[in-house]
Amino acid sequence: MMKNLILFAALFSFSLTAISQTIDQEKSMVKFSVKNLWGMNTVRGTIGDMQGKLHFKTDDLAHSSFDMTVRPATIKSGIEKRDKDLRSAEFFDVEKYPTIQFKSSSIQKSGTGFETKGTLTIKEISKEVTIPFTIMEQNGSTTFSGKLNIVLDDYGLGASYGVFKVGKEAAIEIVCVLKK
Repeated sequence: MMKNLILFAALFSFSLTAISQTIDQEKSMVKFSVKNLWGMNTVRGTIGDMQGKLHFKTDDLAHSSFDMTVRPATIKSGIEKRDKDLRSAEFFDVEKYPTIQFKSSSIQKSGTGFETKGTLTIKEISKEVTIPFTIMEQNGSTTFSGKLNIVLDDYGLGASYGVFKVGKEAAIEIVCVLKK
């Protein structure tokens, strides 16, 4: 009896881990907003095709990790001409740099949820970032939501456009929905 209970518990744990690693690509995305220097114009959009490896257990954060990518070629801001500019060499240069990657180095609990530290790589420029995030389980799926700000010049994004036209920082929201 005890042997069967241990076997069932082991199988159940494995199933949760395996199922929770399937990313729902239709619902997962990176949202962004960038205000120009005067704050009179805000550009909003999304980047999709989220892929990667996600190993997360609230009771074993030391062995939890994220290694995620999105494809900036999927960028959508609602204006096709702007999207074409954002895909160009001036911004994301999607022909040369097809992915944006985040790879965690640590995950820990915080006052409002969790935070992960790691390396964000855009156009082969890597910077250490901290992303506070929360987890919500609903309707058979688990959603990880995190936010951070990045300085566009740090990643060589739109430098020749200047901050008056493009802005200095981008507010980033990461939404990763896992299928059960």
